[in-house]
Amino acid sequence: MSAFVQHKGKSQTARNLFAQKYVDYLVCERKTMRPLYVIELDGASHGSARAQKRDAQKNDVLASAGIPIKRYTSKDVELATILSDYASVVPPALPGGSARVI
Repeated sequence: MSAFVQHKGKSQTARNLFAQKYVDYLVCERKTMRPLYVIELDGASHGSARAQKRDAQKNDVLASAGIPIKRYTSKDVELATILSDYASVVPPALPGGSARVI
């Protein structure tokens, strides 16, 4: 996560919360590679208290960076769900291919 989340504080402890963490997928804006949102695939291992604590920390770091996260608990996610989630985060393109900034 430290590849796309920048820590503005001086505390190394705060930075360590996400420095060695990763995400399953990072969806970026095509031209600028600006992070748009994160996709997390939460399998059975995410049910433990320890995993839930790690997930909560990840959620908090991403929220503070203004990066939405979409979590899926099944490997059989419907395409319609993925497209709906994408549309809820990514602004629609304007004629000519540019994205609308909201």
